[in-house]
Amino acid sequence: MFRRFKRTDMTNVDTPPANSSGPVDEPATRLVGALTAVPGLIRELGVDPGPVLAAAGLQANALDEPSGRIPYEGFVRLLREAAARTACPHFGLLVGGAWHVADLGVTGELMRHSPTVGEGLDEFVVNHHLNSAGGAAFVVKREGFVDFGYAIYIPVEGTTAVVYDAVLAAAVNVLRDLCGEDWNPSEVLLQRPAPADLAPYRQHFRAPLRFGAEFAAIRFPERTLALAIAGAETARLEQARARVAAAGRATLVRQASRVLRTLLLHGKGSGDDVAQALSLHRRTLNRRLSAQGTTFQKVLDAVRFAVARELLRDSDISIAEIATALAYADYVSFTRAFKRWEGTSPGAWRKRSRGKAPA
Repeated sequence: MFRRFKRTDMTNVDTPPANSSGPVDEPATRLVGALTAVPGLIRELGVDPGPVLAAAGLQANALDEPSGRIPYEGFVRLLREAAARTACPHFGLLVGGAWHVADLGVTGELMRHSPTVGEGLDEFVVNHHLNSAGGAAFVVKREGFVDFGYAIYIPVEGTTAVVYDAVLAAAVNVLRDLCGEDWNPSEVLLQRPAPADLAPYRQHFRAPLRFGAEFAAIRFPERTLALAIAGAETARLEQARARVAAAGRATLVRQASRVLRTLLLHGKGSGDDVAQALSLHRRTLNRRLSAQGTTFQKVLDAVRFAVARELLRDSDISIAEIATALAYADYVSFTRAFKRWEGTSPGAWRKRSRGKAPA
């Protein structure tokens, strides 16, 4: 059984779940950034990138500009299609291995010029919505260690294993940019079954690997957060903060979804928890969500639905553990909710989805 995180610096609702399509909100997108390197990586593996982009639903020039944005689901399909068509199961590692702080736009500037590693990661987590509207970066502290990770909070079709490979590979690069090239994590938690070939993972991460984890993160000693970032410039930090302020905030639906995904890592999921995290009164949260055409319960159900399918499809944890990870009171409550979403039991859906998943 996985140990649940306890709240260190930050209920369960069992009502009929909403339609699995979730609350109405703007389409999720992500920054192109270092994805500009993807066509070149595909070519290096002997495949024409044009058909790969087309299969992902992307235009041929979609990755030309680092400042551009693409649909989040297109990003997931791109990495998955590339891995399949190049016959390179660790393609995500190659993509993430090309990402560095300088490729993260304004959020990279915030990290690079913060006084300490901990402050830099905090800046990144708070402003990560500028990079991605489909996944949430998080920092969790527990028992002298820190987990710096990533969690998708919108429903996507097909396996997301290649996405987590890419993001964790990039996360290690970012920490090495901030702490020095010799820095290594204490452990890497991958939310996926172990691949047939572990060598590329060992080579990049240089740390113990745990596959089939409940979430995706790199783990390292908490003392790392106090390390000063060499060459950080206060003036550039303030310039980056001004750019963030000018960019504005995500919609409340998106903010609430991101917060919920992180709270679930702590075994939390109530409206009061979300309102507190967003510095809102619970009634204000409800009123503003209503003005956007949804309710807190619909947002919660949409996030739970997305996470449930991901964990059933890509992790090896038990259904009872998934129920706990989604802050349900028990296995029965989760099973009842999942049947409303998908019309079948979690166990049957897991078997069917894995039967269709690529090797």
